[in-house]
Amino acid sequence: MKAIWVLGILALSACSSATAAGRLEIRLQNRQAAHTATAGASVSVTMANAGDQPIELPASYVPDVDKGGVLQTNLFKVLQEDGSPVDYRGIYVHNVRGSTPSLVLKSGQSIVRTINLSLSYQIMPGRNYSVGVHPLIRYREQQESKSKTTSADMTSLKTATSNIIEITPR
Repeated sequence: MKAIWVLGILALSACSSATAAGRLEIRLQNRQAAHTATAGASVSVTMANAGDQPIELPASYVPDVDKGGVLQTNLFKVLQEDGSPVDYRGIYVHNVRGSTPSLVLKSGQSIVRTINLSLSYQIMPGRNYSVGVHPLIRYREQQESKSKTTSADMTSLKTATSNIIEITPR
């Protein structure tokens, strides 16, 4: 009987350590409702670690804009009402792997960016669009020992999850 109890404790501890992982969730929110006077299609992007371990997010996957508000890379999947993709007009900045540090998000930590999609995508006022994040956004659980992995190791990347929102620019 004691052996079954010990095995049960070991099984429970193995399950709890298996669920201890970092998890990147990306939440999009339409910002037009809050700023009715603002023209364009602004969205708020929240990137949060919903897991219980720190994660590393390559800097190239964090939405960044130049001084004019134009995106530095095509991170969003913007579709017209008929399902066809909207052309990206922003900038493609390619950082050499390891040249920019990864962003580390601890458990429960998040970052928020507001992006005017009209400056980087061919969006027309009065039309309906759906916006999501490209499925290429990936992250890595932060390793306890940095000697085991480097930020340039791409084999351990996981895919982030995102919601899809509807926007209608004015």
